[in-house]
Amino acid sequence: MNVARILAYSLVALGASTFLAFSSAELRQNSGSPESTSSTVGAEAVRRLTPSAEQLRKRFGIADSGSDLPDIFMLGRNLKLSVKYGSDRLACSIAIEPVDIANPYLPKEEVSKLLDEFAPPAMRGKVLGGGDFRSSCLGVGMAAYENVFIGRWPNYCTPEHANTEKRATLQFKRNVCPNPYVEKKPEPVNSR
Repeated sequence: MNVARILAYSLVALGASTFLAFSSAELRQNSGSPESTSSTVGAEAVRRLTPSAEQLRKRFGIADSGSDLPDIFMLGRNLKLSVKYGSDRLACSIAIEPVDIANPYLPKEEVSKLLDEFAPPAMRGKVLGGGDFRSSCLGVGMAAYENVFIGRWPNYCTPEHANTEKRATLQFKRNVCPNPYVEKKPEPVNSR
């Protein structure tokens, strides 16, 4: 599967509101990046480390209704988490977003801490690919690991807001969660 197709599937899976098309020549491989890890983590370890609806609701002070509906957690006046769950009531995706989309200046350090908390580097697995994709002031940094996808949308053209991001997303790769690497095959048609 080519890089552009993987990026497109990743952006959709991560809940990107805008699709940006880039040529594969713009991809810079991150396989040698310092955040990559060579350890392989088993499915059960990933499951244990994935935050549950109960854990998140308890941590952020919302009563656990027992529902698998998406949650929105307000973290202070400027930051919110949007969490979607799988049928096992574990997180499938977490979006870190500004409360006020007109002021999308999330501190990069705070975003990194949240990503590391919800998907510790040890649980991510090996780096499969990724890169930084940029077109003028728009862009995204993608990292595909064995167990998660991470997308980060930096603020490229706002020097007065250096070291900030517009949003970040985390997609867990588990059987009960949508997997952008697996293409859906058409259902066979029963002929009578």
